Amino acid sequence: MASLAVCILLTFQTVRAVRTGLHGTDDFICKTGQGEGFQAFLMTGDRSKKSCAARCDAHAECQSFDFTTSHSSHVEIHTGEGWVDDSCRLYKESKPRIPEIRSLPMEFVMSGLTGKGFATREANGRQYCTLKHGLPPSAGATTTSATTSVQKSSGYSCLRGQGEALKTYKMTGDTTKESCASLCDAEDGCHGFDFKEEHSSHLALWGKETGWIEDSCRLYKKNKPRWYETTDRKYCSKMSLA
Repeated sequence: MASLAVCILLTFQTVRAVRTGLHGTDDFICKTGQGEGFQAFLMTGDRSKKSCAARCDAHAECQSFDFTTSHSSHVEIHTGEGWVDDSCRLYKESKPRIPEIRSLPMEFVMSGLTGKGFATREANGRQYCTLKHGLPPSAGATTTSATTSVQKSSGYSCLRGQGEALKTYKMTGDTTKESCASLCDAEDGCHGFDFKEEHSSHLALWGKETGWIEDSCRLYKKNKPRWYETTDRKYCSKMSLA
C-alpha cells in the first residue's frame, strides 16, 4: 500500500511539472487589446494578469489570453449555461484585435462635420497577453514540444508572423526553417528571418534586381516583426538577441 501511494504521488508531481510552471507572469507581454472574436476556448472569472496567466500556463494548447480587471460576463443562449464569467479568456491561436492597428480609411461624421479618419478596433478595457518573443520556458520547468507555442531550433525561436514591411535585405527561394536559418547565420547583422514552406515570388520593377524574385525566405536586420498578420509565414529570431 505504501509503494502504491508513493507511485501515485510521483505520477501527480510529474503531471504538474508538465502542465504548469512553464512560464512566470513576467514571461507574458501585454498590450491593450483582446483576442480574436469567438475563438476563446476557456473563460473564467479571474481578473488579474497573474491568475489568468496561471490558467493559460496550465493548458498545453494555450498560446495567449486576454483579461480585464473588472467583472465581466455574458449570457450563453445556445448552450443554455446562463451567465458565464469571462474576465479571463484563453486562446489557442487567434488574430488579436489591437487598437493601435488601423484599418483602411473611412468616412466618419462627428458634430455634423464629415472628415477623413480611420476605424480602430476597440479593446473594451482588456489587455491581450502573449509570450515574450524568443523567451524560453522558466528555469526548472519540464516541457515537451506540445506544451509551448514557441518553436526553437538551431538557436532561433519562431512564431507565426513576418518581418517589418520593406525591411528585408535579402530574399531567396529556400522553403525550410533550417536552410533559411543557415543563410541568416552566414550574414553579419542578420537578426532574424521569415519563411514559408511553399514557393513564393514577387515582381520587382525597380532596384538592383528586376523581374520575378523568389522570396520564400527573407532575411532582416533589426526590425519590428508583424506578429499574427499572416497565416502562411513564420518569423524566426536569434534567441541570443532576444
